[in-house]
Amino acid sequence: MSLFEKFMNLVHEKRKITETIFLKDFTSNNPQLRYLENLFAKLKSGYIKEQVKRDIIFLKQGIEGEKYVYYELKKSYLPILCLYDIRIEHEEYVAQFDFILISPKNIYVLETRTLNGDITITSDGNFIKLIKSISGKVESRESIYSPIVQNERHVNILRDYLQKNNISRLPIISLFVIANPKTIINFDNCPTKVSDKIFRHDRLNIILNEAIADKHNNNFIPEKNMYKIAHFLQDNHKPTQAIDFIKKYRITNEDYVSDLDIHINIYEELRKYRHAVSREENIKTFMVFSNNTLEELVEKKPRTREELLQIKGLGKKKVDKYGDKILSIINS
Repeated sequence: MSLFEKFMNLVHEKRKITETIFLKDFTSNNPQLRYLENLFAKLKSGYIKEQVKRDIIFLKQGIEGEKYVYYELKKSYLPILCLYDIRIEHEEYVAQFDFILISPKNIYVLETRTLNGDITITSDGNFIKLIKSISGKVESRESIYSPIVQNERHVNILRDYLQKNNISRLPIISLFVIANPKTIINFDNCPTKVSDKIFRHDRLNIILNEAIADKHNNNFIPEKNMYKIAHFLQDNHKPTQAIDFIKKYRITNEDYVSDLDIHINIYEELRKYRHAVSREENIKTFMVFSNNTLEELVEKKPRTREELLQIKGLGKKKVDKYGDKILSIINS
């Protein structure tokens, strides 16, 4: 059989991947976030607690942005394999990937950012964040490490990693996804080679569909090779090592509030909330939740809706109605 005949058989192969398949799925259950929220609840008010609060906000924004991208991919119905949150170690390098997409023609590496505020990109491709006053006047400019440069570095590591392990020589394309719909980016002086790699999450489907349908791209691999690449990356994923937050924030024993203070604060806030709800709904306080339930909430400090359902006196109806506020009080 000639090479041409082999190629034609490959082109006309009956494809089983007809929609987006996540082999390593998205999850918002981030262990670092859970740890930071728990740490925040134990710290006294002050500079360190504010640092932890800031990092919690940034982490939540990042997860929310990745969720936007995940939903766009899920509803794209493109014939691709997807991997979320992949970390590889290659020689002396480490690369963390938000999303890796494997299509019949290319591999895509998506870097996802929320990028709050107004961003301008200079003619050199540098990212500058504009710090504005309430009136909208630019007060200062803050340089941001280019996510384009960072993602290109990760792409180079991935390319070398796959080639040296004889897994794939497919082209690897770097794409930077802005996941915050409120972000404003000034592209006036931005070089084309940079702007062509930046787009909003709601255009992801269009960009990928155009690339896969591009008739000028003759790359076309069988599905077994797509799975080979995906499974190799999945099997060699190295989970992020736990960060020593105590060392990072330089926390000492004096920075913690006592367990008794935590119990008292949570108890008082839950009691106030219960009283407010009872007045608003014109019902007895025990009908919101009883004293026994209140004490069990303070003792066990549930962190999720699933854990709330394990508290005696809180059924699904009450968790749906009051659960989010109860959790916010416990986690505050």
